[in-house]
Amino acid sequence: MSGGLVRETTPQTGKRITTFEEFCAGQQGFILRYSRSPYENGIVELRALSNLGGPYDGAADNCEHDSSYAQTGVASSPTVNGLLVLAGVGVFVGIARAMNDN
Repeated sequence: MSGGLVRETTPQTGKRITTFEEFCAGQQGFILRYSRSPYENGIVELRALSNLGGPYDGAADNCEHDSSYAQTGVASSPTVNGLLVLAGVGVFVGIARAMNDN
């Protein structure tokens, strides 16, 4: 975000604004900046602020969802999506084994 601020989402604090230094908590951090117009940067920042103060939900509304939504307008979590694929594969394998045993 502008002004050295970071929009973060954690289970402990929910969705809030903090400083970059506090966000890094003594660890090394870096900022990846995309080439955007000032207008596009404003849209990203507005999206980032849109559900500020809300609760953290690891499956449906986590930091990846928030970051993806701010950057693209679509909330998505590659981690959650990957886990869902693995769960689906597990169910498929379980059904296949059960059918094979019969």
